[in-house]
Amino acid sequence: MAAFGSSGGLSLLESKREFAIEIWNGFIPIEFSLAESDLSATESPDPYYTSVSRYSYISAAAEDVVSFFRTSAVDLSSHVWFEYQGVPLRANVPIGCLFDMHGDGGILPWKVVVHFQWFPMGKIIMCCCRDDARRYFYHGLKQCMFILYGNLRSFSQLTEEDQTRLWESIAGGERLSFDVGVKGLIESRDSVRKVPLRAYVSVLVATGRGEEETEGGSGLQLSSSSGDATPSLRHREYQLVQVSVPKRSIVGGQTSSSSSSDEFTVSEVLLRYILPSCIAANTLSCSPEELMRSTRVTCHGVDLDPTFDMCDAWELFRYADLFMYWTVCVHIPVDSCAEVAATAAATERLQT
Repeated sequence: MAAFGSSGGLSLLESKREFAIEIWNGFIPIEFSLAESDLSATESPDPYYTSVSRYSYISAAAEDVVSFFRTSAVDLSSHVWFEYQGVPLRANVPIGCLFDMHGDGGILPWKVVVHFQWFPMGKIIMCCCRDDARRYFYHGLKQCMFILYGNLRSFSQLTEEDQTRLWESIAGGERLSFDVGVKGLIESRDSVRKVPLRAYVSVLVATGRGEEETEGGSGLQLSSSSGDATPSLRHREYQLVQVSVPKRSIVGGQTSSSSSSDEFTVSEVLLRYILPSCIAANTLSCSPEELMRSTRVTCHGVDLDPTFDMCDAWELFRYADLFMYWTVCVHIPVDSCAEVAATAAATERLQT
């Protein structure tokens, strides 16, 4: 997908409705393969193929996956979990956001490995079945509605039957049923107090040839044997930054040159909230403005225009739980990479 914003490409769609339909139709084909460590025989079973809505959750497909591999797995008594290229997947995060983080440039089908043993406690939340996914969805939805409107009045009017229909529409990717179920939850734009945002942020660091990644891609292990300093690039682990973005007037912000509204723009949210946390987490000396020049923000596979107002972005890109999920990739300046490596090395020494 092209960038969406104030001009060009997807901004020429006739209506927000058409764009929402385009995203809803964005099912992700997945190839589930059983981990070698879970095989009950020497021969691997065929993969399990399915397509899942971007709005749904990978754990919503867990029951079908378990059923498919039931005769091939050595042990089904433990909790099922999923990984991609050695990275455990956060099953409580919408699958569209997971694919934006780990989709390897959009190559399809997405090849996901299924595990039934050795759940990675402490790395991901236990969300192993459809009921778990439903519970986390409604927890997020209620949190989001309080951020948006300061109350849960609309949600409290949902009956148990309404909640079941709403969840089933999300798990099954049924747009029309979802539209009916969520209609009573969305109040007028003037009622929005703050825009709910969950940003998963990863830094892209330059490493010298001969350096190796630690498990999970969360740090650097430097090799002194390489004399070649030719840099390569790789991502560090994604970290969650949750922000409730207020109106500009509430925090005394000045109107930007690119927007005359009371809403912060995408770039202003990056500069005010996201990038400072990235600098603090990685102990960098550069400024948010320096990082901004090499930062990419993706939502639903679309590169966001930095001049886009947050409320407009939320109306178009929100997920089923009404949060907007960003994938933020930050290229760290070359002269700051030594700081990142030194911080990672110091952390490793403290842990050993």
